[in-house]
Amino acid sequence: MRSREAPMLDKACNGVVRFVQAKTNYEKARLINSWAATARKGLEEDLKQIGEAYRFDLSRETAYYFRRQNAGLSMWRWQCLGSYDEIGELLARVASLDEPITQDLANKLFVLATHRSVASPEPSREDRERNYNFG
Repeated sequence: MRSREAPMLDKACNGVVRFVQAKTNYEKARLINSWAATARKGLEEDLKQIGEAYRFDLSRETAYYFRRQNAGLSMWRWQCLGSYDEIGELLARVASLDEPITQDLANKLFVLATHRSVASPEPSREDRERNYNFG
């Protein structure tokens, strides 16, 4: 029998920003279990202890921010991050916020961290090369 509840909110705001809101324990487990085991490591503990967590996947040029909401979980995802510097800058800006993230703010965080627009988000070759050349 299918649930009569609305499906988990999964909104692509644009080609860069995505918002997912899991309202039930089942949806939360689905969202967390969709991650590779190495990425999930410590995620639930961070959420339990401090109510939020930050993750990134450089191979996918993506940063994530998770926030516990009662029994549920919200996740913001940013793609097209071309370097550790951009990922670090974006997540540091998220960590310093004292207001909830909205779609407009999520877009602004990307622009501030990358100096690119969400309409033209692809990192340059030089941005990507910085991931491999630390000298």
